[in-house]
Amino acid sequence: VKKIRLGLRQPLRLYGWAWAPDGRHVVFAAGRAQRYPRSRIYMIAIDGSQRRALARGDQPSWSSDGRHIVFQRNYASVGIDAARRGVFIIRPDGTHLRRLTASTGDGFPSFSPDGRRVAFVREVGSPLPVDQQRAEWRTIDITGRDDTLVASHLYSPFSSRYGAPQWAPDGTRLGALREDTSTPISTVAFVTVSPTGTDERVEFTFPRRPS
Repeated sequence: VKKIRLGLRQPLRLYGWAWAPDGRHVVFAAGRAQRYPRSRIYMIAIDGSQRRALARGDQPSWSSDGRHIVFQRNYASVGIDAARRGVFIIRPDGTHLRRLTASTGDGFPSFSPDGRRVAFVREVGSPLPVDQQRAEWRTIDITGRDDTLVASHLYSPFSSRYGAPQWAPDGTRLGALREDTSTPISTVAFVTVSPTGTDERVEFTFPRRPS
């Protein structure tokens, strides 16, 4: 076990991290542990040196070629200003920051293994009432083109909730946890789907008992 000394003021809360392809650096998001935090993306070497602040945001993902870092900006990173939220992309040296997706309701980005596309979640419609909440899985090219719907699921406290998608190592499928809340003892399943939204499979399930 190796501890990376971040060299930031305490107390901190982490809002996601990812390895660099070279295995010698990590990118992470951190903010002060307070009621209204503001998280920032940093890059750092695993020996604790070379720390660099990149941008406001959280949930970073590093491309396999090492050229780009994608991340989200949400309430935790930019506060109540909804117009500043969404999915963004930046170079590891902190240059070429740009918005990658069009909607301010986009988040939880994940690079494909080849580094050419990003999977993300888009909130659509009003967040209330709860039983009408909807979210889409989408993918987009790193140039910002070809924003493609993968799947759309209804979020409801009386049915199933899908987590954010992650790419399989070979890039052929997307996977996430799905919780069925229709019974007193909810069931959690790990499901996968093709990048076109077809052939959804339940790979395995396990019960989640109420706490």
